[in-house]
Amino acid sequence: MTREKSSILQQKKTRAGADDRSVDEAVVALRAAIRDLRFGSVSIKFHDAKVVQLEITEKSLL
Repeated sequence: MTREKSSILQQKKTRAGADDRSVDEAVVALRAAIRDLRFGSVSIKFHDAKVVQLEITEKSLL
């Protein structure tokens, strides 16, 4: 394998690891939002296949 190919493969592995971390962080935040929510909704927004925003709307019942 050439150095160039080796470098490209390493870059892909590094990016995949970073993506895994961001997914793990999003899952942790999503679990916390669901756990603490009694009434309402949670919306997940993606950009380029990455979670960029969690929107939590909580309702109060009178």
